[in-house]
Amino acid sequence: MSVHKSYCRICSGTCGIELEVENNKILQIHGDDDNPISRGYFCVKGTYSRELHNGEDRLFSAKRRCADGSFEDVKTPQALDEIAAKLSQMIAKHGPRSVALYYGTGSSTNGLSFGMAQTWLAAIGSPELYSSFTVDQSAKWVGFGRMGMFATGKPVLEDLDVALIVGNNPVVSHLGYPLSAIPMSDANRWVREAKANGTKLIVVDPRRTETARNADLYLQIKPGTDATLFAAMIRLILQNGWEDKAFCKRFLVSVERLRSAVEDFTPEFASRRTDIPADQIVAAAKMFGTAVRRSASSGTGTNMAKHSNLNEHLLECLNALCGGYRKAGDPIRVTGAIFDAIPTVEIVLPPNRTWEAEPRMRGAAAGKLNGEFPSSRLPDEILRDDEDRIRALIVSGGNPAASIGGTEHTSRALKSLELLVVLDPRMTETGRMAHYVIPATLPYEREDMTINQDLWFPRDFVQYTAAHLEKLPCALDDWEVFWELGKLMNVPMDLITGPFGMSILKGRLDMTVRPTTTEMLKSACKGTRISVDEVKKHPSGMVLPTERVVQAAPSDDGSRLDVCPADVYDEIIAVQDEDDENTGFRYLLTSRRAVHVVNSSHQKAAKVVARHPVAPTFMNPADISAEGLEVGALITISSGNGQIIGQLTADAAMKPGVISMPHNWGSADPADGATSLTATLISLEKDLEAINFMPRQSGIPVNIGRHVQ
Repeated sequence: MSVHKSYCRICSGTCGIELEVENNKILQIHGDDDNPISRGYFCVKGTYSRELHNGEDRLFSAKRRCADGSFEDVKTPQALDEIAAKLSQMIAKHGPRSVALYYGTGSSTNGLSFGMAQTWLAAIGSPELYSSFTVDQSAKWVGFGRMGMFATGKPVLEDLDVALIVGNNPVVSHLGYPLSAIPMSDANRWVREAKANGTKLIVVDPRRTETARNADLYLQIKPGTDATLFAAMIRLILQNGWEDKAFCKRFLVSVERLRSAVEDFTPEFASRRTDIPADQIVAAAKMFGTAVRRSASSGTGTNMAKHSNLNEHLLECLNALCGGYRKAGDPIRVTGAIFDAIPTVEIVLPPNRTWEAEPRMRGAAAGKLNGEFPSSRLPDEILRDDEDRIRALIVSGGNPAASIGGTEHTSRALKSLELLVVLDPRMTETGRMAHYVIPATLPYEREDMTINQDLWFPRDFVQYTAAHLEKLPCALDDWEVFWELGKLMNVPMDLITGPFGMSILKGRLDMTVRPTTTEMLKSACKGTRISVDEVKKHPSGMVLPTERVVQAAPSDDGSRLDVCPADVYDEIIAVQDEDDENTGFRYLLTSRRAVHVVNSSHQKAAKVVARHPVAPTFMNPADISAEGLEVGALITISSGNGQIIGQLTADAAMKPGVISMPHNWGSADPADGATSLTATLISLEKDLEAINFMPRQSGIPVNIGRHVQ
């Protein structure tokens, strides 16, 4: 047996681990006590990668669809030859926009995959980029586009007096800094340490989550009413003069228009709408507004719900009004160990409505958000009856059949493609519809480095890992697939890399001989702060010392954060006047991060199947009793768009009238019978937000009943 240090790539937490390996199999996985960020922490989700690595639910050959719909084994090089030829013919006949790319969580936690996918797509000249980010949190990019961005970023939890966390449960999801003040790995420990030093925590969520258990003030909100709460808090802050007046004068515009827009959002009005007692709304506004160092953040709960764009914008208004950013004199904990990408001088990046510029979608009035089109519009772009529709889709580390929503519509679109190629280590719902499935390497079979996560740690931290298991002969790293397609299609490729959310050009790749992964990592890191060879000397990762503070803004360049542009004003007024739309439905279904899985991954692991043959459905015990049901019963959950099943689990932390289920759990194939897939309940036609076309995926009006088999 041998022991190796590495890091987990199940989610963005990127926790340090130690692998016990024998005969190319993982015996055990433990947390790495020497990792300075995760400090020995390692969660149950990461342990399931052992089963996947050791063969369970794994592809052992590339697959090619036969005429009768079955799959046959094919050599990976032959599959790539055929795919490249089909793509070249398609582009020659229909143009580069006939080819699209979708990447998911599996790609975003792979240091070279995300960049090389963009590299290849740019090389063939297609702008058709889609991802799981526009499935759940694209409202953040809308917010930056409409308001602008304070470029120094937000403080880490330890530097705050008050942190406001809304619709996010980083203790379980590990969706933390910089999307939340709480670091991703071992969030509970970071929270305990910060609270011991005086930090206060306000948590807003329909469920008293694992994170909310640490709250100094917990607001149990009605799903879909976040915008009303934030508007009321803004009104109180402005009414009482709690805003950072110097910051507002120097860096904000439209404050008076915002004041006018929220004038009628009194605590009493907001209480009736949100189900939060008025005195708690006042207490939250006062706690946040009177703190010296304060910052607010959100997760998928607000971004997947009704009014997602306005939710995010008004939450960011709380930061803007109160100076909830790293300002002059504040310590700088993170600028990026590799790319050093965060400014250290106060500066506003002005509003930039990228969705109004070209290229735009052809079948919808939609443009790009951070370089990507809204994934909810992908099925319609495939099904359009036009010559220039999307005819080929490459899927890297994602499962759009299960995640996008409108399951029947999405499946019909995917099945209509002339070419669907999936890169994945297992057969997913999307893979079952594909023409080719290329087995991808698993994390501990590949060299890797924390390139995508460079800005996601609470310190400037970087880690390299060697490949500690031999990969299958049929498997390729994701980057190798895109390199090979580029070579076979004879297109020049200019390497794109950078931390998640940024795209940095690194120069032309040599396409004569496939480079090694180490050579690719060195190309990606060329000209950055670190040397790959030096990082290799630190098997548990290394923290780069950052002993800087934010410098005051230079001369005024006129750039401002626009807290209330005209369209935001109109949306606030519309929210104020709206009626309850849930007539005929008794419950609201919210999304929930699962302890044992991440999105659609590991659901078929033996331990998960044994524990949850169908998705757990969490409900307040009083609601269960009132429905005449019992814990463990199978129930149907019906929306205006479809019906699924779940297994009842009592959860006293749930708000009465609200139930919750994990997103992406279950099959998109009707042949598999009744499903727990919440995407089935989601409409891609109704309730879509403007700009990002976000469907309502949380706070869905539903009814329940006993499932009759």
